[in-house]
Amino acid sequence: MSFEVTRAFNHLVSPHLEDPYPLFEELRREAPVVFNPSFGMWFVSRHEDVAAVVKDPVRFSSAQVLAPLQEPSPALLAILGEDRSGVYPLLSSDPPVHTRVRSLVSKALAGPRLASARSSRAWKARSRSRS
Repeated sequence: MSFEVTRAFNHLVSPHLEDPYPLFEELRREAPVVFNPSFGMWFVSRHEDVAAVVKDPVRFSSAQVLAPLQEPSPALLAILGEDRSGVYPLLSSDPPVHTRVRSLVSKALAGPRLASARSSRAWKARSRSRS
C-alpha cells in the first residue's frame, strides 16, 4: 500500500470555497495527512489525528508558522506600523497565548453573532453535506 504525501489543492477557491466538505471527505479518505506545496504546509484532516496534533504543541507548534494568505490592506498597515506580531494571534500561537485569545474570541462569537453565521451559505452547505 502506498500513501500520497504531497498533494496540491486550493480549498480557498471555487467550488471548495462555497462547499469544502467534499474535498475534506476526499482528503480524510485518500490523504489524511498531506503536505500541500501550494501553501507550504501540512494538512491534517481526520479528527483523531487533529486531536493528537492540537494536544501536543511542543511537537506541532503553530508559533510563527502561518503567513497571511493575502497582504494586509494599506489602511491596516498604517494602523499596525512595523509591528505585525498581533495580526494572527489565534492561528499562529501556542498555549497559553492561544488559550487566552481563543477564550476572548469564543465569547465575542457567541449568541446573536452565531445565529447570523448560521444563515450564511457556508453553514447551509455544511448542513446539506451532513444530511
